[in-house]
Amino acid sequence: MENNKISIHRIGLLYKFYSPAIRLLLIISGTVLLGAYALCLYGVVMTRQYFNDGPFFLIYSMGAGIAGWVYMAGPFILPMVSNRALITTLPASWSEKCIFIFSWIFVVYPLYLAVLWYGATGICSLFTDAAFVNDVMMTHVAEMTGGLDVRTMAQSSQTFNVLNNMSMVALAALVIVSVRRNRFILGVVGLIVCSFVAWLIGMVVGIVVVVKSQFIEQAAAGAADPEAFAQELLNEIAGAFPYVGIFSGLLLIVCIVLTIRKIRIRQC
Repeated sequence: MENNKISIHRIGLLYKFYSPAIRLLLIISGTVLLGAYALCLYGVVMTRQYFNDGPFFLIYSMGAGIAGWVYMAGPFILPMVSNRALITTLPASWSEKCIFIFSWIFVVYPLYLAVLWYGATGICSLFTDAAFVNDVMMTHVAEMTGGLDVRTMAQSSQTFNVLNNMSMVALAALVIVSVRRNRFILGVVGLIVCSFVAWLIGMVVGIVVVVKSQFIEQAAAGAADPEAFAQELLNEIAGAFPYVGIFSGLLLIVCIVLTIRKIRIRQC
């Protein structure tokens, strides 16, 4: 459909067309997210109670990781509608389809997850002071590590983490609209590959930070202060966040542009 005028009504019809897939995804992702929050809360409560950073911290980390992956599921409403031929003939322009897709994955779906997460936090705060799981865990880690300023690093990384997550979601959307078969599976593969690349970049940044800190030379000379080094390492890592953010931002822009191009060509 070629129409230069964007219609809110037609965008609403797109939401209605995808409503069965949206409803299913909301139910599944909502259930998983609440389960992930429960894991985080349990891990935080038990870690504080037993002052144990081992298995309970892993439980918290598992819950946080699951919550992150739930956010990545937004684009997968697209392959949940199997009749691709019907999708390409929907009475909506390519620009309206782009607005639908990006408004869903970057606004509506994240807002739904945020309401669930902070709603659960608000309810649990009536019964425990550990409800704000991330803040409480960061405070506990700082206590366990002799006062290292972990909270500041975590706060400074929030913007760059958001950019990184958005770029991964945009990449998944690009893969899904680009391929003709096995769109769900290939979208998952795209996310896994992107996650591995992000992990690899993090490893490289960590190695560069350690080398730059000259801790190895200081340790060999017997002049290294482990606590001072740990804080310096955190500061160096925080200083590297802007570069990672720039990379994620560029990847996000490229994926959005290429996704728009694919939708315009294929009307998918």
